[in-house]
Amino acid sequence: MKTWEDVSPEKLRGGFYTPSALVAHLLKRVEVLAAGMGPLRILEPSVGNGHFVDGIKLSALSVREFVGVEVLPSEAAKAADRLAASGLAGRVVNASTLRWSLSERPDYDAVVGNLPFVRFQFIAGTDRAAADVHARQLEVSIGGVSNLWLPMLLAALRLLRPDGVFALVLPTECLTGVSAGSARSWLAQNCRKLRCDLYPAGSFPGALQEILVLSGRRVRAGHGDRRLTVAQHARSHSSVAFNDSRAALTRHRLHEPERGWTRYLLAPAATEALDEFQQLAAITRLGEVARFEVATVTGANGYFCMSEETVRRFKLDRFVRPLLARIRHAPGLVFTDEDYQTAMADGAPTYILDASKMVSKRSTPPGLHAYLRYGETQGLHMRYKCRIREPWWAVPSMRTAELSLSKRSHRFHRMVVNDVGVITTDTIYRGTVTADHLSPAVLAAGFHNSGTLLTAEIEGRYFGGGVLELVPSEVSRLAVPVVPQLGEELGRLDQVARSAAGGSAEGLELLVTESDLLLAKADVGVTDEMIEALALGRQSLLQRRLDRGNAGRDEDTRCD
Repeated sequence: MKTWEDVSPEKLRGGFYTPSALVAHLLKRVEVLAAGMGPLRILEPSVGNGHFVDGIKLSALSVREFVGVEVLPSEAAKAADRLAASGLAGRVVNASTLRWSLSERPDYDAVVGNLPFVRFQFIAGTDRAAADVHARQLEVSIGGVSNLWLPMLLAALRLLRPDGVFALVLPTECLTGVSAGSARSWLAQNCRKLRCDLYPAGSFPGALQEILVLSGRRVRAGHGDRRLTVAQHARSHSSVAFNDSRAALTRHRLHEPERGWTRYLLAPAATEALDEFQQLAAITRLGEVARFEVATVTGANGYFCMSEETVRRFKLDRFVRPLLARIRHAPGLVFTDEDYQTAMADGAPTYILDASKMVSKRSTPPGLHAYLRYGETQGLHMRYKCRIREPWWAVPSMRTAELSLSKRSHRFHRMVVNDVGVITTDTIYRGTVTADHLSPAVLAAGFHNSGTLLTAEIEGRYFGGGVLELVPSEVSRLAVPVVPQLGEELGRLDQVARSAAGGSAEGLELLVTESDLLLAKADVGVTDEMIEALALGRQSLLQRRLDRGNAGRDEDTRCD
């Protein structure tokens, strides 16, 4: 967790000043939604230094009053100067929007702006309390919320009158984040003309994360139309405007319960194919036939996971167990003893320390004593997950499982049969088949098809470098084929995976192509047309993720 000292002032206040082209586009959305409404009373809940004031002056909007709120005194003063120079009627309030808005009446015609993206750990307790009030009034749960943008969204929308309109810059995590699920449900039930505008990767290099524009009209409670339009914008040749006429529009009916809106980034043919795929008798949720869980949590993988050379040097052979540290050390779909020996010869960490039976350093052999002492000189015994154990080096949950699944992936997640019975850490989930008469080979052989991998793109979330991550609850929701004859093809698919390991993207995709062909031939209702639509849908989300991963992210991208 980062502290105040670790974070730049821009991140502490969510500082990303909206480019002129994006300001103009938001105001155009307000203009379209508010057509025929007359002079507007506009609220900007995070006015910054007043970029939207300049944009409103240049727009075709008729404004009765502009009210801007800004928590930083210096920025509020700049915005007030801009407002005075613009000739617009209104005021700039130097205050916390969350607290200020509690005393405001819901009679604004429009809300527009760029909400701050600030982690809750940097927010005052009074603001957190105010956020809870807004959530209760709108009957939206914000349990687990970690970022300021979501309660700010609720505070802003609460001040709209019925038929009031909004256009706001939000992070794209609003489409997928678990904590935003209640807010998405509220939007579907209480808004009409919902629209999500998406922009090409790299369009806003100053943004701290990928953004979108969410716009719509608030209506009376429960009278939302549960419809969403997604506008995918092409890169502007002039770099000064986003032309709605060139945007690719898709329209969707929002489903309930709603876990995420990623599926609505797909073309309708892909969503229809996915629905058809998931309804087949041979397709089930992975959680119905297997249980995947976080594997061994050491608290310090670099210390507890070690190479053969370290084992020899400290004479730890009696206190270690075989380990698969990274999914890349399993090049195929079956992790064999030969794979293990290869990883060992390459100097990879192939052992994990298991000294849980030694309760006191005084009784430990000299080599183990020296290694434990070395860990303490590094301060490892003071790390949270180590210091809550007694003794600190006694790593719990040291058990094997018959299946392994990568927690993170670059192109796609891989499921591997653990033929050697090695331990895995929390970088690789461990899985156990729970359905009777179903072998691990069937699941591993059927997993890497376009339909299953498309559900992974939809259920998961991505991080720096375009890395896709799945948590266990999301893993359980993946749509997987349960087709016994596919288990007979595991050897062939294993060889396909091995031939592509460490190779080009085209080579890696051969495993998906072969899996698709076998599934289509299995006569379980998966047609060639369905596979084609699923493959195109998966490729569209994959490429979108990779494009954004290549657009200047600086986080750690290791995923194997």
